[in-house]
Amino acid sequence: MALALALALALALALALALALALALALALALALALALALALALQCCHHSVQLQQTQPEKNPAE
Repeated sequence: MALALALALALALALALALALALALALALALALALALALALALQCCHHSVQLQQTQPEKNPAE
């Protein structure tokens, strides 16, 4: 009886550990996705800024 109880406890502990590991993995994946999205937005903003600078006519220094 004690062996069965210890086995059930070990199984519950292993299941809780696996669940915590899956949660940590999901959190890391969400963080990586948020970082990639922020980087993509920053690059798009930077690219848009460069395009605006290129489309504006340059002023004549003689004026």
